[in-house]
Amino acid sequence: MSEPNPYWWAYTLRRAHRREHDGTLRTVLTGLIPLAVAAVLVPVVRPVFLGFLDEGSQALAPGLQGIVLRLGLLIVAVTALDVYAALIRSDERAILDLHPVDPEQVSRYLMGRTERERRWIPAAVAILLLPVAIEASVVGYTFSVIALAAVATMSFRASALMHLGAVGLAESEWAAPFLDLLRGSNPRAQAAFIYAPGAVLAATAGAVWLASLGVQFSLSNAPLGMVLVILPVLIGGLASHYVGRVSQRSWFRASPILADIDARYSALEQEDDGLRVYLEFTLRWLPERLALYVEKDLRHGWRLRRTGVTLAWAVGVLSALAGWSGSESAPVTSMVVGVLGVFALALNGVLMESDQPAFLREWLSVDKSAAMAARGIAVFGWLQAAVWLPLPVIWLRHGFLPAATSTGIVFACSIVAAVLVALCSRRPRWGLWVYLPVVAGIAGVVVTATRLGGAL
Repeated sequence: MSEPNPYWWAYTLRRAHRREHDGTLRTVLTGLIPLAVAAVLVPVVRPVFLGFLDEGSQALAPGLQGIVLRLGLLIVAVTALDVYAALIRSDERAILDLHPVDPEQVSRYLMGRTERERRWIPAAVAILLLPVAIEASVVGYTFSVIALAAVATMSFRASALMHLGAVGLAESEWAAPFLDLLRGSNPRAQAAFIYAPGAVLAATAGAVWLASLGVQFSLSNAPLGMVLVILPVLIGGLASHYVGRVSQRSWFRASPILADIDARYSALEQEDDGLRVYLEFTLRWLPERLALYVEKDLRHGWRLRRTGVTLAWAVGVLSALAGWSGSESAPVTSMVVGVLGVFALALNGVLMESDQPAFLREWLSVDKSAAMAARGIAVFGWLQAAVWLPLPVIWLRHGFLPAATSTGIVFACSIVAAVLVALCSRRPRWGLWVYLPVVAGIAGVVVTATRLGGAL
């Protein structure tokens, strides 16, 4: 019998205290937010991404295979970034490094904690795919959900193994020439961490494809279907077995490598470069009083909610890829991805308010008008990558008018989202519950009206 994990026990105790402080109702409602968002998005997602349901039974199997493949790769990409943030760049590393910790138990705790905090992902995917069960096939729906849950299970374990392995790769002599080709102006060791999420995606893509193929086979009652569907779980179990071994060599070594990387960057920085964050150059065009609060929010978001900030670029890339298709509906699909992404990412600005301890709001003197405007400006700036990246792609493939129309709609939605975030930040306790239904209604109206109007 394995020893109990003390780090997991401490985490469970911390969650219990948090639940006692916030109250059971608020804790449950907060946990249901992603599922509620998925539910209100079903009418929007159905015509855009599940259009194969309208093409008859012959399109069901390849359609399910395609949507499971795409959702599976998306899940792997997101979880790889989350595991990197938890395992390599976690704030807890600075605390745990000071103590004689067990590397295997710490690594398994951080991996398991990340998986627990993202356990809503398979449930949200199951909600988004509900039209498959209602309109076409319960069997196909069931196998699709199982396959994506299996992919999520695999991705956390494979990501942990790959990121811990990147620590050894960063110090490897034989890998040095290869890393030198990739690193550009970054320190050599940094290249191992930069490309680790991509390596996770490349290493697991085959398993995701086989799982999606298993969904297709399951509709024809092929015995191989179930085997392929659960294959990612088996691969995840194998990766988990090696996480313990690799962590014994890599956990402690990661800290001096990261310190060396940070030191190399700091040697190239000016005196105040360590305080600079994404989009801080825009402050020069703002009034001094307003710029102070915008700078605070830019730093706050970049340091505590960086994943949500940088995902705007991922949404922009996905929207551009959707617009690259030769189909007449491609600009509309790109616009839908942009609108949904903009409203989802703007939620980051509402959640930022919960990071600040309640006593600071009472203790610090705050210009509420300037702080509210600054929150909207910061969020608006973060969203612009999702707005403008698709423009040249759609322009090249479909002409200026569809590109301008699609980008204009997404840009207008980014303004609306920023204004809503600014207003909701005034009421941090209930702002989230105001923001979600309002943006769900706006997104539904925009997407539905655009689709009813035909191609852009």
